[in-house]
Amino acid sequence: KCILQQMKHHKECPCCRAKISEQTVTELSLEPARYIPVRRIIPNRDQFVIACEKGEIATVKYLIEYGKVTDVNTTGKRSNGWDGYTGLMMAARNEHLEIVRYLLSFPSIDVSICGGVGWNALHHACYGNKKSLDLIKLLLAHFTSTQYGRADYTINQTDDVGRTPLDKAQYNNKSELKEEIIQLLRDQGGLTRCELDRLVD
Repeated sequence: KCILQQMKHHKECPCCRAKISEQTVTELSLEPARYIPVRRIIPNRDQFVIACEKGEIATVKYLIEYGKVTDVNTTGKRSNGWDGYTGLMMAARNEHLEIVRYLLSFPSIDVSICGGVGWNALHHACYGNKKSLDLIKLLLAHFTSTQYGRADYTINQTDDVGRTPLDKAQYNNKSELKEEIIQLLRDQGGLTRCELDRLVD
C-alpha cells in the first residue's frame, strides 16, 4: 500500500518496518492500473431498444408500464451503438416472439417505421428469423388487421437500396426456413425489387 502511494522509504515500510525487496518494489511499481468501472447513464429510449434486442421482456414491460418510455415507437440505439431503431425492429430481428406480441398489443404501434438503412420490422424478421415462422406470421396478421387495410405497402416496403422484405429473405436469410419464409411472403403478396420495378414500368 505504501509503495502504491509512491512513498519513498529506502526499502523499509514506515508502517511496519518490514524489509521490502527490490523485486517487490519492481513488481508493485509495474502493476497495471486497476480498472475502475464508471457507471454510464443510458437514456431510457436506448435501454428500451436494447432490452427488446436482448429479449428482456421484464425490462421492456417495466420501462413502458412505469412511464419511462411513453411512445412504443420511440427510436434509439441498439447494443452496437447504431441509432434509429425501434424496439419492435430489434425484437423482430432477434426473434423474440413474446416481446413482439406484447408491442403489437398497443394500438399506437407502427409497423411501417423504417430505421437504420430503411428496414421496417418485417425486413428485420425476414433477415434474422431462424427458429420458426410464428413471428413473421404475427407481423403479417397485424399488417392486415390495422389501419393499413392491406399488407401490400408494408410487405413490399423498400429500404435505402430498394430491397423488399422478400429480397432480404432470398439474399440474406441462411436458415433452413428460408424457402418457407419466401413462400409465406409470396402468399401474402410479397414481391422482389425487380418485380416491383416491372410493375412501375
